[in-house]
Amino acid sequence: MEQNNCLGIYLSKKRATAVLLSRRGSHPEVLRCFSVQDDADLDSNDQSRQAPSPPAQVAQTLASERLQYGEVAVSLDCTLYTQHNLHSEFTDHKQIANTIIFDAEEALARDATDMALTFTIASTDATGSQTTVFAADRAVLYEMLDG
Repeated sequence: MEQNNCLGIYLSKKRATAVLLSRRGSHPEVLRCFSVQDDADLDSNDQSRQAPSPPAQVAQTLASERLQYGEVAVSLDCTLYTQHNLHSEFTDHKQIANTIIFDAEEALARDATDMALTFTIASTDATGSQTTVFAADRAVLYEMLDG
C-alpha cells in the first residue's frame, strides 16, 4: 500500500519541493505537494533563531504529516553541480570508479576532498572510456543536508 508511494524531492540553494505520488494503477495520483524555502535572508534581523534548512523542513513536514512512501528520488538544481566530459584510461566500471576522482581533480584543478562526484560511462573503445562527470561542492551539499 504505502510502499507503492513514491516521493520526489527537488533541491536548490534556497528552496525544496516535495511531491508524493501514488503508484496505484496506470495513472499516478499526486497525494501531496509542497515547497519550503530558506527564510534566513528574510529574518536577517533575528540572529537568535536558527531556521532549519529546506531539506530539514521537508523532513519535518513528512514526519509531522506521517506521509509514507517506498521509493525516493532526489534531484539537484543545476546551479549546485557542474558537468564535465572526461576520458578515463579504463573500461571497467570498478576501475573507473576507483580512479575518476583523480581524473576530475586534474581536469578541474580542484582538491578532490572539496568535491562530491558521480559519473556515467558515455562510451568505451580501445583507448578507454568517455565519461560524464558531475561535480558539486561538498561543503555546500553538506550544509544543505545537515541543516
